[in-house]
Amino acid sequence: MSTSEASLRDSAALQAIYYAAGIAFLALAKLKYLTQGYLTPKVVGADDVAGCVSYDRRIAQIFLQHVDVQGKRVLELGPGSDLGVGILLVQAGARGYVGVDRNPLVSERSAAVHAALGGVVEGVRYEVVPDFQFAAKLGQGEFDVIVSNAAFEHFDDVPDVARQLATVVKPGGKLSVHIDLKTHSRWIRDKDPANIYRYPGWLYRLFYFPGQPNRLRPADYRRAFTAAGWKNVRTSPVDRTSRVGTVHGAFDPSDMDQMTVLLEADR
Repeated sequence: MSTSEASLRDSAALQAIYYAAGIAFLALAKLKYLTQGYLTPKVVGADDVAGCVSYDRRIAQIFLQHVDVQGKRVLELGPGSDLGVGILLVQAGARGYVGVDRNPLVSERSAAVHAALGGVVEGVRYEVVPDFQFAAKLGQGEFDVIVSNAAFEHFDDVPDVARQLATVVKPGGKLSVHIDLKTHSRWIRDKDPANIYRYPGWLYRLFYFPGQPNRLRPADYRRAFTAAGWKNVRTSPVDRTSRVGTVHGAFDPSDMDQMTVLLEADR
């Protein structure tokens, strides 16, 4: 057998292994949700105070690199297990901050993180909206800036979220969100970051649970926000990978190397 034939055989075998492993991880993720609920919104555990503080500072700094919060009211979708980013944004000059989530992830366990960052100050608010119809609760034209990190990929109905955000933001408002397009399960994420794109829709939906990555690609987000009336809608790659395996034909392979993107838009 030639070297090229051996390489092809090994490559095909590896693709088959990743395909089967990905299905196993999809099943495990659903089982975990059914038995424990949605518990890990961050890569850092909620009990790791120092880790959460460091994470919050990093995310707040990323937001501040892209939007001006001075004197602005900020809405964050999917703040995670604490309101540390909100505290930091208010300290940086934001006039107010609201964090919205569909799951009650901020709890008494978050108190130590909040204290380490100076405490929850006036103007920092948390809203849990289980059906994620947050516009009715927040009101029209209430916010100047929309931010989010690694949350949009978990939204089941991105076009609806785009429309709701168009309602709650003021004219001239800004949107700046980072979207994690990678496979989320830890081991397979590192080995085969585009694993979730290997499967046909019917198979992927067998393992559905609320919060499962929606598998939307950058163009899907651009279309959703453009249709909702946002202007100057653009995405830019933040993180790329060269480790893209075989993906299903429903996906455009031309941008499959984009694993994290920044979505920005104006109202």
